Amino acid sequence: MGHNPIVDRINNVVREMTYKMRYRSVLNMLESGRGEELYDAHETIYKKILNRDLTNLNEDIRRTYFPEEADMDNPDAEDL
Repeated sequence: MGHNPIVDRINNVVREMTYKMRYRSVLNMLESGRGEELYDAHETIYKKILNRDLTNLNEDIRRTYFPEEADMDNPDAEDL
């Protein structure tokens, strides 16, 4: 994937360890009718990375996974 084999290995381990949780989260979103919201959040983040716009990227990502935590950090932040 990258140029650092240690980082690549850590990435693979984390991805394997979180697979079930990520699968359940996506399934839950789809079954609860929130598939478009899930897609929109990922598309927004993808476009920011694609355009190399790293401004507030960490906060944007956290807000997609932990909206209540992000709101506590920045109550004026708009939803993705």
